Amino acid sequence: MKTVLCKLAVFSFNKISKEEVKVVVVYCTLIINGRRTYESVPDNLKPTVQDELYSMGLDTDGKPLSVDEPVA
Repeated sequence: MKTVLCKLAVFSFNKISKEEVKVVVVYCTLIINGRRTYESVPDNLKPTVQDELYSMGLDTDGKPLSVDEPVA
């Protein structure tokens, strides 16, 4: 379910290629499932991956944002 939300958010708000959308979805899914870290994301995709995780209420570790943590 979270993967679908990530995919929809990428298509809705960012002007990136379909190939990049697929890669961002994969990285979001891997981060959420604890298989990869945000640091392992290529630099050119980090802002998009971070935006997508934040749009789902998650931090860059794939954990829920705390109430006190600001969303960029």
